Amino acid sequence: MKCPPRFLALLFLQSLVSAYAQIRQIDPVKLPQDPAVQQTYTDLLPIDQFARAYEQSWRFPVPKLEVASRLQRGLDTLVAAQKKNPGNAELQIFAGLVAHLAYNVDIESAYDPAMKLLEPLAGRDFRAAWFFAMQRCQSNDTVGGMQLLLKVEASSEKLPRDFWQDYANCSSVTNMPVHTVRAYDNARLLGD
Repeated sequence: MKCPPRFLALLFLQSLVSAYAQIRQIDPVKLPQDPAVQQTYTDLLPIDQFARAYEQSWRFPVPKLEVASRLQRGLDTLVAAQKKNPGNAELQIFAGLVAHLAYNVDIESAYDPAMKLLEPLAGRDFRAAWFFAMQRCQSNDTVGGMQLLLKVEASSEKLPRDFWQDYANCSSVTNMPVHTVRAYDNARLLGD
């Protein structure tokens, strides 16, 4: 029996659970040195990989409710910190990323914060553009998300493996198999 390419791509994507996760793209030194913000970074680092994309059937070692609870608590902390530190772009990107991850574990109220925190920085920071694009890809605007990922790809930034994994996910959903294969190749070349 021949498997459809989309199924193979999704299967391959699931096998690429990254040890480098998206939160590692945030520089904790640039965040406010507030203990609650730093604790949020530390607390979410080991679980963000479980919320990278919506999972119909939960297959991870940490229960979904625990992941959702930690993301919600983290989002609340970061939104409060963002109000106290409105000029801290690193914090804004971190809060937007956490909102995006929370949205992926069925926290519907996280949609607006993800969009509002990431979009203003998407033109200035490739990480904000990347996370904003993935929010769009995973919330029924796959074409808009993929267009933004193509812009990030064209930037002069050295893109991390995790970007290429997300790029493969979005291009697979938008039925762009050549982009999906190229993204997997780029992720594989970057290794662990």
